[in-house]
Parts: sequence; C-alpha cells; structure tokens
Amino acid sequence: DASAPQVWDLERHSLLFELDGHGVEVEGMVADWDSRVAITWALLVLLLWDLSTGACTRKLEGHRGIVCGALASDECAEALSWSTDRTLRLWQLAGPGAPQSKIFR
Repeated sequence: DASAPQVWDLERHSLLFELDGHGVEVEGMVADWDSRVAITWALLVLLLWDLSTGACTRKLEGHRGIVCGALASDECAEALSWSTDRTLRLWQLAGPGAPQSKIFR
C-alpha cells in the first residue's frame, strides 16, 4: 500500500516493513523507538504497532470524529488522542484485553 508508513533500517538502507492496516491514507504516526512501539491514525481509528515485527497489536476505536493527532507516554503504556469530535481520549494500553479510554470534553 503506497499510503502505508514504512519502517527502514537506515544502516543497511533497506525497507523492513510497511505498517499496512488502515486501508486508507495514514494521517500521522508517533513512535517510541526505545520500546519499539508506534501509533498510526487515519479517519476514526488508531492502530498500535510492534516495530520489532511490523505487526499491528491493537486497534483503538471510539472517536466519533476524524482523529487529528496522538501522543504516547514513555514505553507506550498510555496514549492521548484528539479528534474533530472535540474530545481527548486517554488510552490505557498496558495489560491484556481491549484498551480502555477515558474521555475529556
């Protein structure tokens, strides 16, 4: 997918993998390279990625408007996203099960 973010090995000048999972053009991405985790967003959905494998590990859904941005805490235990629905969502990413979010208006 030409619109998927790509992860490169800069020392070897080689493509490691594409973060292909949204099916539409990705609007943005944040990454914690130390913990090897990234978050991408497009339309109403955020995806959490393992940068060691290129696998999508979680899907974050709940915004009713287009996601405009996101930030991640150290080691990506939490993420904060905001959207055109005029809300902030604080996502708890650590632990098993579906990620929980707290809404701020």
